[in-house]
Amino acid sequence: MEMNNGANLPATKASKLLTLALALLAVIYLLQMASPLRLGSDSLVLLNIGASVADGHGFLYHGTPTHFPSGYPAMVALLNHLGLASSWSFILMNCAFLGVALGACYSFYRNPLNLSPALAIGLCCLITLSYVLVKHVTLPMSDVPFLGVFTLAVLSLSRIRDQEEKMKWKWLLLALFLTATAITVRTAGVALLPAFAWVLGLPLLSGFDEFRKKHPAVLWGSLFGLVLFGLVTGCFISKTQYFAEMKSVYFQDGVSGRLLKNLIGHTTEIGEIAINVPAAKAPALMKPIIPLAGVPLIGLICRGVWLRRRVFGVLEIVLLTYGSLIFVWPWVDARFWLPALPLLTGFAAVALVDAAKTQIFKFTEIALFVWFVAAGLAALTYSTRISWSGNRFAEVYGDGALRPTYRAAFAGQTNGVVNSDAMVLLKRYDTRTQNALTHNGI
Repeated sequence: MEMNNGANLPATKASKLLTLALALLAVIYLLQMASPLRLGSDSLVLLNIGASVADGHGFLYHGTPTHFPSGYPAMVALLNHLGLASSWSFILMNCAFLGVALGACYSFYRNPLNLSPALAIGLCCLITLSYVLVKHVTLPMSDVPFLGVFTLAVLSLSRIRDQEEKMKWKWLLLALFLTATAITVRTAGVALLPAFAWVLGLPLLSGFDEFRKKHPAVLWGSLFGLVLFGLVTGCFISKTQYFAEMKSVYFQDGVSGRLLKNLIGHTTEIGEIAINVPAAKAPALMKPIIPLAGVPLIGLICRGVWLRRRVFGVLEIVLLTYGSLIFVWPWVDARFWLPALPLLTGFAAVALVDAAKTQIFKFTEIALFVWFVAAGLAALTYSTRISWSGNRFAEVYGDGALRPTYRAAFAGQTNGVVNSDAMVLLKRYDTRTQNALTHNGI
């Protein structure tokens, strides 16, 4: 007994230290609530739709329906009705969804991925240090809420059946609710549907002959339901604006040419995630390395999936479905991978744990870990500096496209082109702007 306790002591200490590190990272994330309202192209539309809903005009942008899903604007409208809608509450909401995502991550890292408690907590820390998450947790957009709902839905789907393949109805109902919610937040939530179909169809796959003989009506009814399910899902996707835009791009570039561009572009995104530096901010010498860095990470993830081929299930299906969805998507942005980040990290860890048995890549793993953490801390420090930049926010935030608007909102300066949509939102949701207007007697 004493020997077991002694053996477990280092792992226990590691878990405690990593838990402390995760708590410190949580505090730093909460410090971002000091940030003025950070606006971008999508956030301008989403917040305007949310304001329209709150004012009783429906899900409209300048009086016109859009292709944006209704989930995030509905959250904004709810905060409006509660009298809490402000930059700090948008960031706090993102942090809450991030907390939900990390809790779900830890659960499925432990089971079904069977990673150690220390490694599971460590992976949660690495997720919070990803520059993609650091960037988007401060933005009033649907990315982080979708991460929370999507990850919790994956966990729920993985819990629907126990080891004896018996249905757990509470998890089924929760997964159904979360899947529907995920689709309303981001259309990409449809990536959960194949896993849902898989879980429901497991009895048909695991005793097909016996089930066919005993319950032929149920069998054919289930098969018919799955086919109908697929057709309805396909029709839903084909009617979306996203599908129409994607189809036009494929028509212009040709299918083979477009798929090749997608492969290069999305591999580059994964390279950015692997080295934890966006291509736009990378030094010139590093830029050629970024697409190449994506290749070994993809290899690791595939290796992790392969190692679990005998227990193939929900996590593998969601990763393959979502990954396929992204690789046919003709636009490039690393944030598209944010919902899959917990799965990418988890399966890469499965492969690395297996590789660690040979000790071949130990030095490389340590070097990459140190680099990733250092880059993540640099991104978090940079974001925190922006959040607490005070009167200099207009000068340090973004690419400068909205700089004249922030100057006008914070200091009444009128030089440059002011974005009217952004100004309306700053007056409505940004405390610094409201204080400036009050000070100027407006």
